[in-house]
Amino acid sequence: MSVKFSVIIPVYNVGQYLRECLDSVVAQTFGDWECVCVDDGSKDGSGLILDEYAARDSRFRVFHQPNGGVSMARNRALDEIRGEYVAFLDADDVWDRGMLAEMNRLIDLDSPDVIRIDFTRGALNRFKESVFDCEYELFVNEGLRKTPPEVYFCRECWRVIVRRAMIKHRFRKEIKMGEDELFTLELLCGEVKRIVVSRYAGYLYRDRLGAAMHGWQAPEERLRWFKALEEVVARCKTTGCAISNVCLEVLIKHCIRTDERVYAQEIRKIVRRLAKGNVFKVKDLKFHRRPGVIFYLWFGWRSPIKFHQALVMKLVIWMGRATE
Repeated sequence: MSVKFSVIIPVYNVGQYLRECLDSVVAQTFGDWECVCVDDGSKDGSGLILDEYAARDSRFRVFHQPNGGVSMARNRALDEIRGEYVAFLDADDVWDRGMLAEMNRLIDLDSPDVIRIDFTRGALNRFKESVFDCEYELFVNEGLRKTPPEVYFCRECWRVIVRRAMIKHRFRKEIKMGEDELFTLELLCGEVKRIVVSRYAGYLYRDRLGAAMHGWQAPEERLRWFKALEEVVARCKTTGCAISNVCLEVLIKHCIRTDERVYAQEIRKIVRRLAKGNVFKVKDLKFHRRPGVIFYLWFGWRSPIKFHQALVMKLVIWMGRATE
């Protein structure tokens, strides 16, 4: 039996937060949903909590598997879902009770392929009351192609609600960090023609120590990520997708963070290949970033990139104080 929304929750050793997450799904004012939870080999009792919720509410569907990482967990869920639209929720985060109702409103209004939402950062007690009828903008066909991708791109998969028919690919299981960034890039390189960008901040992202995003597990992880990105942006080029600016911003961010000497030259070679292949162009960058990127492409020197970004931030802070 099909439903309007399939909610995907990958779960691994988050027993401390899991009930709050699942309760926020149960509390939704819009009830036509299923929640597909994949226990990725948890050892802290998270799997038992999932089974408990599934026993109480048939809308929860739980799958247990040996630990394989968040990508494999999400992929398992994608193979099992039945909803018209797909939403991702991390097991240590929560939703506002009006999340699905607001998404359904936008779907009824404009029938988008993708909805990009905003989010609230912090602890539960900072979560705002439900706010409906938030400002949003619709980008369609030619207008979408002419719009700078950074307007509608976001690197977190949990910030997009996607029509299931648009998902032709899966999360890359060999990538342990930044896997959702690659997923959303591939999504936008596909058949998406209608995107809604909403200011609705109904997703509460919980900052916590030890979360996967706070660090890369090993130097080779970053090189593996760059090689995967090269494949993704090459596909963007063949499909004529205007996502190259976003890819360049993503590359610069990760180049700045790349301090492993063993892999730095290999990563630079990938970036140079993409530049020579016109997948992205330095002239498309903001003016203050161009000198640093040119130095990086020519000499492999990352310091100018860091210097220019730090200088701009200091100027912004100084100007803000000067106008107070």
